[in-house]
Amino acid sequence: MKIKISPVLLWGNVVIFGGVLIVGAVIGGSEFMREREREVFEPAMAAYTKRPTGQPLVRTSLPPGSVSIAGKLMPVDIIENKISPVLNDLPEDLKPKSTDEVRTILWISCYGHPSGTYTDGTTGMANDCTLTFIDFATNSYLWKASITVGPEKYKEHGVAAKPSDPTETIINYIAGIPRSAQSPPW
Repeated sequence: MKIKISPVLLWGNVVIFGGVLIVGAVIGGSEFMREREREVFEPAMAAYTKRPTGQPLVRTSLPPGSVSIAGKLMPVDIIENKISPVLNDLPEDLKPKSTDEVRTILWISCYGHPSGTYTDGTTGMANDCTLTFIDFATNSYLWKASITVGPEKYKEHGVAAKPSDPTETIINYIAGIPRSAQSPPW
């Protein structure tokens, strides 16, 4: 007995399987390009994580307009000791193309903690993030801010909750900070 497969069924399967492969390649390729954008700056990590000495960090509550970002900004995940994915989403006026353009460092440290309960009884997770801004040229603290993100409004039923991604909240915070051509005078 000979099995005959309908050409329509065959092409339908080819199209579906091909579509899944294309979507997977696009998503994987996009993440690969985001990682490559950050890798360019990895050799400078020692400079980006150098702790300022001789100056306490006291500027945690500053009046609006008293702070600004000089030049391009380099976001660093200080806990993971790597360039933060926030770099990929920075506005073009703040995104450095090379290490020579970096004038302000942003140390990001986020800690997930329980916050609320979902309808399935799972505990929601929020992220508390500390943002520490550093003048790269003078290796001095500029100011520090705290933000809280999450928990996610919805989650997939039966899946463990994870802390909310703080990227969008960090970008929104940065967007509200004025830009300056020079380092602040303090």
